[in-house]
Amino acid sequence: MKELKKQNKLTSDKILIGQVLTVPNQGPQNNQLQPNVETEIFSSEEQEKGYSEFYTIVPGDTLWSLSERFGVPFAKLKRVNHLNTNHIQADQKLYIPGDKYFATAIIIGATDNTTVEFYTHGEPLPLKVSHGTSVLFQKITNQEVFITYKNGALISFY
Repeated sequence: MKELKKQNKLTSDKILIGQVLTVPNQGPQNNQLQPNVETEIFSSEEQEKGYSEFYTIVPGDTLWSLSERFGVPFAKLKRVNHLNTNHIQADQKLYIPGDKYFATAIIIGATDNTTVEFYTHGEPLPLKVSHGTSVLFQKITNQEVFITYKNGALISFY
């Protein structure tokens, strides 16, 4: 908290809806570096519009692959989504627990079959996506979107 206040020249613990903060890099977490980018605080209305904490299943996704991609233990992913089996279906929505990041970004394009690069707050931000879906982002390159991500992986965009 002290470092966050120092980095953003805050004199109190209060932050306002829509205020932009720079989040200091805390080093490796889940064997990946968290990006040192500005993160915005959004109202619940803004989060409902596009900053979703829910991931929509696409063909080819498995609980195991989602657990790995988002750095959430398999059992926890099942538990928080009240799943009795390991089976998931396309278009099903799953809650992704844990800390998430929200940002406004420009889609730069796909870097491979599982990675899309975004540009936010003056820095590139590569994020993992479901296998084969990165080509869909090529069609909307240079568009501004609202993204939710965790552990270097895209949860949702609007």
